[in-house]
Amino acid sequence: MNKSITKQAVEYASSILGLSEIEVHFKPQSFFPHKDVNAMFIPNAYYIIFNEDWLKNAKELEVLKCAFHETRHAYQRACIDFPEIMKHDKNEVEVWKREFSVYKNPNFNGYLDQEIEKDAVFFSEKLINKIQEEAL
Repeated sequence: MNKSITKQAVEYASSILGLSEIEVHFKPQSFFPHKDVNAMFIPNAYYIIFNEDWLKNAKELEVLKCAFHETRHAYQRACIDFPEIMKHDKNEVEVWKREFSVYKNPNFNGYLDQEIEKDAVFFSEKLINKIQEEAL
């Protein structure tokens, strides 16, 4: 069930962000560099890998937040790689570009201080709020 939710959530967020064809893959916990990684965006290939072991017990809201968050990273990377198409604020894109080149993983100090992470968290929360408001 959660695998289906991840794919739908990535498609939904992608449509809002003007992205297309962001692939979704699933791998066991052993694939991930740290045991607490639920998903990760792979910039070189433009796909998102979800931890299938985490998905087995994750709540739907957590799955949505994670999918939206990782899709935002795909958007950030698209803004870096295709500025003529994505048309995002150049100053913000420069910060993202710098942070992608020296990315701090979740287990490192300063992870949540990165602008790419703050932006992805904000975007994810914004979409969750939108969905919740529409459900009322």
